[in-house]
Amino acid sequence: MTIEVPRLRLGGTGYYMGRLTKRVTKSRQACTYHLVPPKVGEVEGYMELLRARQNDEGSRGW
Repeated sequence: MTIEVPRLRLGGTGYYMGRLTKRVTKSRQACTYHLVPPKVGEVEGYMELLRARQNDEGSRGW
C-alpha cells in the first residue's frame, strides 16, 4: 500500500489526516496530508469502483 486513506478526524478541525509512504514522494520521505471530509468520500468511492472492476474482471477469468 502506498497511500493511507484518512480515517480519523483531527480534534475539532473538520479535517482528516493521512500519510503517503516515502515510495511515492519526490523527497523520498513519508508525508502527512490533510483532507476535508468530501474529498475523503471521493477517494473511498474511487477505491470501491476499482475493487468492483477487479472483481468483475476476476469473475471473467481475465
